[in-house]
Amino acid sequence: MLSEVFILLLALFFFFYLAWGFKNLAKEKWQIMLTRPLKKQGNGSWLGENLTYYGFFSANAYLLSVSIYLILLGSIHVPFAVSFGVCAMILMVCVPASRFVAWLVEGKQATLTVGGSVFVGTVIAPGVIALVGNVAENSIAYNLPIVAILAAISVAYAFGEGAGRLACISFGCCYGKPLKDSNHFFKKLFATWHCVFRGETKKASYEGNM
Repeated sequence: MLSEVFILLLALFFFFYLAWGFKNLAKEKWQIMLTRPLKKQGNGSWLGENLTYYGFFSANAYLLSVSIYLILLGSIHVPFAVSFGVCAMILMVCVPASRFVAWLVEGKQATLTVGGSVFVGTVIAPGVIALVGNVAENSIAYNLPIVAILAAISVAYAFGEGAGRLACISFGCCYGKPLKDSNHFFKKLFATWHCVFRGETKKASYEGNM
């Protein structure tokens, strides 16, 4: 019964979280969260660094994903140090890889790629799990449930990816194709279920010319 309640609460939380996000974050005011002043100019104005909601919602997605991963493994009594060790080692590589892969593939320094990070994580995960499993077996005589850990990583990633879409909505990226240019089926399907990006600094505007 507890498992069903947990799944229901997750479903309700994500339903309202994503519904709110898709309704509101495409608006212009939901792109720049804060501005950090850096240097005062001679005319009294300031140069500043913009901190975006993209970063805020990306951080939330990481937090949700890691939390779900730890809860799932905790439910089958995997020692916290073991599950955290696997997670920490993968994130230590994947977080910087999201920027490095974007630079390598797209030639852009000021962007991130979730897909590139996931690709790197998929490649290194078996090796990381094997390494942590070897340490756990030798130090605390614990036999690592490899399949369960891979399953928890997959489920946690799916939730993190879904929550992370709100970051893209707030920044105006991952905008796809305009509804007016889509075929009849998609026009009808998304006639009421769509979002409209507003603001010249949204990526859909300055790069997609929409």
